[in-house]
Amino acid sequence: MADFGQTDLLQILDSGTTEIVIPDGTENVDSKTFTGSDEEILKKISRITKLSIPDSCKSPIHYGLDKLENLKEVELRGKAETLPPYFIGGAKSVEKVTLPPTLKVIPFHAFINCENLREINIPPALETIDFNAFTNCRSLEKIEFPKTLVSIGSIPSFWKTSSSFLLIISNPSKSTGS
Repeated sequence: MADFGQTDLLQILDSGTTEIVIPDGTENVDSKTFTGSDEEILKKISRITKLSIPDSCKSPIHYGLDKLENLKEVELRGKAETLPPYFIGGAKSVEKVTLPPTLKVIPFHAFINCENLREINIPPALETIDFNAFTNCRSLEKIEFPKTLVSIGSIPSFWKTSSSFLLIISNPSKSTGS
């Protein structure tokens, strides 16, 4: 399966589940999958509590996630080494993100405006965090980076995080952006 769209999503939701598992092999999630103007469709979509995404998916998933008030958890399955830019940016209700242990790059704006993000596992293979990756993650209080971390795009990557935000870098001899 190369694409996943609103029709696929609605078929899953019609089964009564609120946890969406996008099938393995999906390469693209249509930008209109989580959006629309039909009230009945939006009501169904707004019930989603968990979204599980395969590593084959190369498109950002963020379109419409800001409207999913019940979405609390996002999981990336498989052996991905990078995320698409704006991965779930704007998903304000998400509290927990699970990333695969193979992830090496968190790109720009990957989690921007995920205001309720409290918990994210930082994979042991992580090497790079690009600029503004965690901007406006107001509920995020702590991130501990592995020794494999080589580069942080810029400190504003963590702009507008919690006032008690703690950034722990295990290998301070590596470079960070300005």
